[in-house]
Amino acid sequence: MKYIFAFCSLLLFISCGKISSNFTNDEVDYSDSKCWFEANQELDSYPYLRMAKDSTDVGVIIGFNSVTKPEAISPLFKNNIVCINPLNWKTDASPGVSYQGFTASIAPSIHTIVVTGIDEDKYYIPSVEVLLPKGNLHVEEFNLYNQNLRKNVLQRIRAFHERSFQSN
Repeated sequence: MKYIFAFCSLLLFISCGKISSNFTNDEVDYSDSKCWFEANQELDSYPYLRMAKDSTDVGVIIGFNSVTKPEAISPLFKNNIVCINPLNWKTDASPGVSYQGFTASIAPSIHTIVVTGIDEDKYYIPSVEVLLPKGNLHVEEFNLYNQNLRKNVLQRIRAFHERSFQSN
C-alpha cells in the first residue's frame, strides 16, 4: 500500500530539539538536535527513503528550506541534505522563476534555496528570530510556492498511476 506523507513545520520543529518555554538564544539547546538526515551516509542506511530528483518521482522525500541569504538558515536546518527547488523541480543550482516574480536557486554547499527578488522584511517575524532569523522564509514556503506545489501534486499522482498501470 502506498502512502502520501505530509508533515508540517511544527511537527518537525517539535521533533528536532529541546526547546524551553522562553525563546532566547541562551535557552534553546541544539546540542542533541537532529533534523532529518545529516549526511548522505545516514540516508543511505535507509534504502526505501529516497530524495526526489525531479517533478515526477514517486515514493520520495520532498524537502526544501528557503532563505534570502545563507546566514538566515535556521539552526534547526543547518545540516539539511534534502533539497529540491519547487519552482523547477531540480536538485542542482538551476534557477527557477516564480509566477510571483522572484527567483530561487539551490546553493549546493548548504542544500538550501536562496531566493532573490523578494522583500525579506515582509516575511520577518521578530518573535521567532532565534529559530528563524531575518531572511528565513520557512514559515512562508507554502505561500511562496503554492501554485508550483499544487501543480506538482497532480504531476506526481499522474506519474504514480502511470507506473501502477505499467506494472500490472
